[in-house]
Amino acid sequence: SPVSNFPAHAQYARKVVGNSVSNRIPDGFYAIFVRFDSFGGRIMPGDLVDCMRTRSGLCEHTVKVFDVDRLMTDSKELDRQVSIPLGHNDDGTVVEIVGIAVGTYSPLMPGAFRTK
Repeated sequence: SPVSNFPAHAQYARKVVGNSVSNRIPDGFYAIFVRFDSFGGRIMPGDLVDCMRTRSGLCEHTVKVFDVDRLMTDSKELDRQVSIPLGHNDDGTVVEIVGIAVGTYSPLMPGAFRTK
């Protein structure tokens, strides 16, 4: 179900693959995002965001932690967290925030079923 504070049409889910934010969302879980242009509030340091990196016409989405002028990882496996500067435009790469996380959910395991 969509998060009631935001319009349903402005929400989407992305599967988290990998460990870059494993302190917050485990690999294989889904993050629920509100599109940036429909969020209507300020992004606060520590918020999870859907970051889109575009280079040579190819787009990649990744979940990162917002930290004012950069995007950070938050991984259990890393002893040093990695940052991506916002406004990064070196080597033709453009970085932008397209969504703000408002929730998470885990998929059902194979063979599992929901109960009432």
